[in-house]
Amino acid sequence: MNNTRKVHCVYCGLISEMSVIETGCVSDGKPIKMYKVRCPRCGQGQWTHDKGEKKCVR
Repeated sequence: MNNTRKVHCVYCGLISEMSVIETGCVSDGKPIKMYKVRCPRCGQGQWTHDKGEKKCVR
């Protein structure tokens, strides 16, 4: 069940639009969204659509 949404890089704030990939990590009862694409500006691979969302720690 993939859908596309606008997200921003948690490191540099670049806005991008990409498909949502569910992970097994949960924050406040909701799955954390992770994306398999690296940020073209800073090279990191963690995106969020909610500034209050916690990062998935493995």
